[in-house]
Amino acid sequence: MIGRRLARLVLALAAGLCFSGTAAAQPPPIDTVEAQLDFLAGHRQDWETLPAQEDTPFARVVHFAVTDLDNNGRLEILFSAAIGQQPVAENWGYEVNEAGDGLVPLLFRNGADHTPISRPSAPLYFACQLGTYHYVFQEDRRYDWSEHGGELSGLSLTQGEIYRTLLGRFSEARDPSGQTPPVRQYFDDKDRPISAAAYSALARRHYDYYHPGELTLGWVPMARLTEARKNQAQVRALFAESWAGFRIQISNEEVH
Repeated sequence: MIGRRLARLVLALAAGLCFSGTAAAQPPPIDTVEAQLDFLAGHRQDWETLPAQEDTPFARVVHFAVTDLDNNGRLEILFSAAIGQQPVAENWGYEVNEAGDGLVPLLFRNGADHTPISRPSAPLYFACQLGTYHYVFQEDRRYDWSEHGGELSGLSLTQGEIYRTLLGRFSEARDPSGQTPPVRQYFDDKDRPISAAAYSALARRHYDYYHPGELTLGWVPMARLTEARKNQAQVRALFAESWAGFRIQISNEEVH
């Protein structure tokens, strides 16, 4: 009897942590964060001279952000570089290693380096039992004045690897004469036509038994980091500013 009561108590405590938005999204202990911020600021050569994208020089970087996207307590530094006129940016980054004495490059899979994670915020889904986050992005592309479209993607980061999963897409065509309103069509990940309502529900249907939430990234203009590069204290202050802008808010609502 005592064993059963104890088991129920443990399960109840675990459920309470799972459904508490603040408990699920707490950052790592401040002393750990402080040490990692010191490390990032003091090892500029580790993330500046060895970019993960060899064909993207730092001269094209427009923003950086300090994050913990995979919720493992180890900070990441992300970079975002502009790509032509498309509303999409190329991203790459590094994560503090498990020993806390070096950086490892984040590995972007399935085109995840072009996912618009460079936006200030994005919806997310949190897997309570796994402790992982999945970020959802709507990417818009304009092909010419009469046609544009977009893709709905899910982004997952686990153990330093970032994967992109296509959830669906839409296309919109305009009448060249301007006599009729634009016609928008929606498709699932298998390119099958679906309704607008079904498109809106794609992420919820894909991330079954997850808790919805929102990600906020503290992007900082790269120009400020460039100006401060000779002053380690100023670099660290910029990293701390970016980290302070990083927020993950989880709802108690379960998606199923």
